[in-house]
Amino acid sequence: MTGVSHQALIGGSRKGTMIEAINGLGLQSGLKLCLDAGDAASYTSGQSWLDRSGNGYDFFRGTTSASQATDPTFNGTAGGQSASEYWSFDGGDYFTYDSSNEAWMDNMNKNNAIFSWATWVYITGALPVTVGATYTPTLSRGCWDIVINAAPILRFNVYNASDRALIMDSTAAVPLNAWVFLALTLNEAAGTATMQINGTQEAKTSTYSSPLANGSDLAMKIGAEGDGTFPLASGSRLHSFMAWEGTALSAGQILSLYDSTKVRFGH
Repeated sequence: MTGVSHQALIGGSRKGTMIEAINGLGLQSGLKLCLDAGDAASYTSGQSWLDRSGNGYDFFRGTTSASQATDPTFNGTAGGQSASEYWSFDGGDYFTYDSSNEAWMDNMNKNNAIFSWATWVYITGALPVTVGATYTPTLSRGCWDIVINAAPILRFNVYNASDRALIMDSTAAVPLNAWVFLALTLNEAAGTATMQINGTQEAKTSTYSSPLANGSDLAMKIGAEGDGTFPLASGSRLHSFMAWEGTALSAGQILSLYDSTKVRFGH
């Protein structure tokens, strides 16, 4: 295939969808969710952001299938496959899973959790904000959230009946007002995890303290806590959100996903 780069083959550098990049890198095992604003099969119009993993785990704009004030706004051209295709937020917008939480969503806060997730996001404004969560304020049920704390740093929380079974913080800062790749891969039983901010990776320990065996009573949200609090700040953007369960991607695999998609985001 003369004149065709490896990155072009996997769809990563300037054109191509996130699912094409994942498939090209051989990262399909355990893939549960792939939402991509630049993929016309993930969003062209309507009230749902469609999952491209093949599992059908679609998310509503806002909280329901009806248009409402909490709907993120689509920007760009459907299928444009660039950084110009994204969801914008006004400080009160988010996505909500369109059914009761799947087992894999609730497994992230349980003993022996094994999962990975990754996102391309552009964060502005007041902190903290939430990237994804099943958080419930009662703490009578297990739940989790991924937040950008005030520092700003990347934080992953797992909640139990007392407060938290785990607080995991990055050392590196999260860049604001710029496209950033954030990822976490975790194997609770092994006690290992990797946090990634752009190309910077940090090895972490990940043993949960007294995790609960149940799941949240609130549907998973992207862009806010499970109860709608701490939404992405006004002017923030979200391009993609991907998750794996039962598979802890290696640090090298997560880095390869960043490397294969970063050029379109100016990295």
